[in-house]
Amino acid sequence: MAILTVSSTANDGAGSLRQAIANAKAGDTIQFASNLAGQKITLRSQLEISPGKNLTIDGANAAGLTISGDKTTRIFYVNSNQDFPTGLTVKNLTVTDAYTAERGGGIFATHKGNVTVENVRFNNNVADKGGGAIYTEWETNLTVTNSKFDRNQATRGNDERGAGAIAFLSPGNFTVKNSEFTNNRGINGGAINSLNGKLTIENSRFINNDTTSAKFDTGKGNAFLRGYGGAVYTDRASSSNEASGTIQIKNSVFEGNRGRGEGGAAYLYTGTQDKVIIESSDFKKNEVLELPNGGNGGNGGGLVVLSNGLNKGLTIRDTAFTDNTATSQGGGLWTMDSPTTITGSLFSGNKVFGTSYSNVGGAMALYSPTDIVDTKILNNSAGWVGGGITAIDKFPVTVKDTVFYNNTADNGTNNWGIQQHTSRELADKGGNIQWPPKRTSNANDYNATAQITLAQPTASDLNTDGIGASSGTGSTTPATPGSGTDPVTPDTGNPDPATPDPGSSEPTPPDPVDTDPGTPDNSDTAPDAPGIGDGDEATPDPGNPDPATPDAGSSAPLPGKPIPLVAVPDTVTTKENTPVKINILANDTFSDKDSFTVTLVETAEKGDIRIDNNGTPNQVADDFVLYTPETNVTGADQFTYQIDKGDGNAVTATVKVSIAPESNSSPAPSPSPAPVPAPLPSPSPTPDPAPSPSPAPIPVSPLPSSSPAPDPAPLPTPSPGSTPNPVPSPTPTPVPLSLPTPNPTPTPVSPLPTPTPSSTPDLASPSPTIPNRKPVSAPAKPMRYEAENLSLNNYRTEWFEDSKASAERQISLRGTGKTSGSAEGVFKGRAGVYQVKIGYYDENDGQSSATVTVSGQSKRFKFDQDLFSDSAMHDAKAVVTTHSAITLKTGDRFKISAQLDEGEFARFDYIEFIPIPQRSPVAGRNTTNSQTQSRNADVLYGEEGNDFLDGGRGNDFLDGGQGNDVLIGVEMKSSSPGRSERDVLVGGRGTDRFQVGDESHIFYDDDKANSSGLGDYALIKDFKPAEGDRIHLHGKVDDYRIGAAPSQVGRGSGIYYMEDGQRELIAVVENQQSLNLRSSSFRFT
Repeated sequence: MAILTVSSTANDGAGSLRQAIANAKAGDTIQFASNLAGQKITLRSQLEISPGKNLTIDGANAAGLTISGDKTTRIFYVNSNQDFPTGLTVKNLTVTDAYTAERGGGIFATHKGNVTVENVRFNNNVADKGGGAIYTEWETNLTVTNSKFDRNQATRGNDERGAGAIAFLSPGNFTVKNSEFTNNRGINGGAINSLNGKLTIENSRFINNDTTSAKFDTGKGNAFLRGYGGAVYTDRASSSNEASGTIQIKNSVFEGNRGRGEGGAAYLYTGTQDKVIIESSDFKKNEVLELPNGGNGGNGGGLVVLSNGLNKGLTIRDTAFTDNTATSQGGGLWTMDSPTTITGSLFSGNKVFGTSYSNVGGAMALYSPTDIVDTKILNNSAGWVGGGITAIDKFPVTVKDTVFYNNTADNGTNNWGIQQHTSRELADKGGNIQWPPKRTSNANDYNATAQITLAQPTASDLNTDGIGASSGTGSTTPATPGSGTDPVTPDTGNPDPATPDPGSSEPTPPDPVDTDPGTPDNSDTAPDAPGIGDGDEATPDPGNPDPATPDAGSSAPLPGKPIPLVAVPDTVTTKENTPVKINILANDTFSDKDSFTVTLVETAEKGDIRIDNNGTPNQVADDFVLYTPETNVTGADQFTYQIDKGDGNAVTATVKVSIAPESNSSPAPSPSPAPVPAPLPSPSPTPDPAPSPSPAPIPVSPLPSSSPAPDPAPLPTPSPGSTPNPVPSPTPTPVPLSLPTPNPTPTPVSPLPTPTPSSTPDLASPSPTIPNRKPVSAPAKPMRYEAENLSLNNYRTEWFEDSKASAERQISLRGTGKTSGSAEGVFKGRAGVYQVKIGYYDENDGQSSATVTVSGQSKRFKFDQDLFSDSAMHDAKAVVTTHSAITLKTGDRFKISAQLDEGEFARFDYIEFIPIPQRSPVAGRNTTNSQTQSRNADVLYGEEGNDFLDGGRGNDFLDGGQGNDVLIGVEMKSSSPGRSERDVLVGGRGTDRFQVGDESHIFYDDDKANSSGLGDYALIKDFKPAEGDRIHLHGKVDDYRIGAAPSQVGRGSGIYYMEDGQRELIAVVENQQSLNLRSSSFRFT
């Protein structure tokens, strides 16, 4: 392996870094002459590492050497692919002032790339869509050691993958050690955004990173999933087909970071197979704020960890959460569906602001099973209840050898004095101490446990020395990046980072309270407030018109816990001249027991709005609005509705409507002179189709076809990389509700993470709000497959500098000598109903023709817009919808075929599958689930376990998921079950029963003479006799016939009911050609 020496600071030419990279061979090392020490190399364009050329670039011989993008260009582009994986190691340099409007300012690594960074400073690098310093794509690995990231930025694009410093989109290994991230600004993850990565952070510092520039992205997928993770954001630690993944943070400091929505310092959205370990670390003075205009309220000032379904656990050991703040819930920590163990840790001085029902959990808000051992919970406060801990009743929370001291809760603006330390009684495992005791004798006021020792804690009990990063259990103090040896200098204002500043959160214990802790102060008795327990409703004292203020001198009754009436703003998008149905109440909160009315209080200006009772005039809860735009009108519109209980309790919310043009607007004029297409790199392999993951997890492009689809969905990835697909997340699937209220969700946030919730924590009302979490029950994000990552026939991949292709590559027949070609792929998303769109180049020098075939259904179109360019330039980009609604399942194939015309080479950018939301998705998760829906147009997902799914009336979509499931699409109590219905039934894995008849009825019989039955039938998508699947029919075998399915329905076999010599279609079994009614696959009753 050769060593090449750079002797010039010139952009190119002899002795330049660019020339050295061009001359280098795989495995070579590039170093710098010592006379370049302290100098700067200013680039005019990016430096490309061509496929297969693994290089090391080491500035050790030229101390202080800087490589600058001059605020105009990216610096390193690692052009890796699955045929020629490429690695780059950068050492002992400063990378500064890079800029790209896309991703990866300092370093961009494509599919299968491996990047190692050692002792490098990344300063002032900008990437509008994410990864100001570094961005790596699918199936990459990234190692960062002894490096510093300062003032890197990725905010302009308001992008879900908008990490200020590093964006990592891969299920590979992502390791950060002995490094520092300061003053970086992003959208999700001020410092780090990791999708599916096995993230390890050790001995590192995250100081003053920020995501508060994020905005609710109206009209975009997972619009709420912005601002999550002031320093770190993760969207799972593994792809959907992996057995496990781990996120580990050890001996690290998070201080002064700020986020919106979820996770002031870190938002860790996980998959159910993932686990999280936090050890010997500090979370100090971090802050989470609300994401305005429809986002989440601000949960987890220090840390958020959540999942859509119980993950493999959260472990917190020897970690300090001090002086963190949140505007909604969980001043220090917020968890959901993450079985948690907290040991030897400190929660001190954390605070939740606000006075509403949601402002709970000063130290922590727990929506997970939790065990707390040898932990100090001191001087925390909440605006409503649970100054120390707020915990949902659904899960057990145990405490052992734990101190609760001086935690307070304001109870809003009321003087109730209840639930100061905890919102409910926790399970006591012994050795616990609390001071002061509960203030009242009310039934809804609690000590932390029923058996806790009520006593002044000793100095030893309150000693916090040795907790957190300074304790260094099994590791060293975080090092100063850039030197590899110097220890970090602690904050001079606080010599022990694990100990709160004097006077702020560790005051001397007060004198004992002079009232009996079992007796309320004075004579006021606090009314019931939303603790997290359940309780019977009681009638307030009729002599006291204000139930929040008991009569002086009397014992107040315990009022009920009414569910608060909350209306949540909605945003919808429709097309010009296209009505849209808006389920305005879907995100709102109200009691099913209450009667209320819905009225329009502010009408729309650009369209007609009408409230529809959905065929149930006595049931307001399922009403919806039909919005019809005025003819040929586009732009923004809005209207306001009101929910009124008739007792003076009414709320309003505004619905924003975006009306998009039916066709694309005219592109910008062609640049002059026209850009010259850049030559393809040599060699220029066309990779085999790469894996194509599915959350999401929220914007576009899917990953290569062989990789699992991450959930929530990632963003587009340049070719030949792959971009993971949704969900999402934590934000996590969240749609903000007004119970503890991510899409998911990150994100993920995701993580929700981020990431719109699959379930709402079962809190007693009035309750906090759960985060917007990405639903696991339905496709939450568009899935985009880059054309260059498909299986190509006669096509080749090309790159033009100004093509603005979504992954910087497109496919073309140019230079192939062929007049036609095709690109094929496999759909890897969740079963559901999708709209299909094609991104292509409609040039003005011909009219090519194309056929798009998805799951056997073909649509044709011509390249006939003749836009402003005769090449693959940005002003010739176009999008066409080929399938407005098509039902798909995992494994369905798709194909794009085209014929060129004259000088137009039938260029394609991508194919995109956009999920069409179906009404009322429901997901089950337990070992045995039973779901019955009586409303129209239901979507039911069984997921894990053995499920009984009954869609009831209307056109339903039922997916059993894993397990032995029973699927029924009709209302079985009806006298004509299934009439005028067309239901889609997907069994998933396991032995499934598809019920298209019972003892009393033939389902889907329209009872019309000479009818073919095309108006009502069951479409069975994945019938597998080998797995023991069965179809149940009414009557006897001779009542039915098997024949080819009608061509307009799909490929497969039709099941026909025979009556008076006529046959009527009852069911279509897709992709099955040799069914036998007398086989064990059929049962008759």
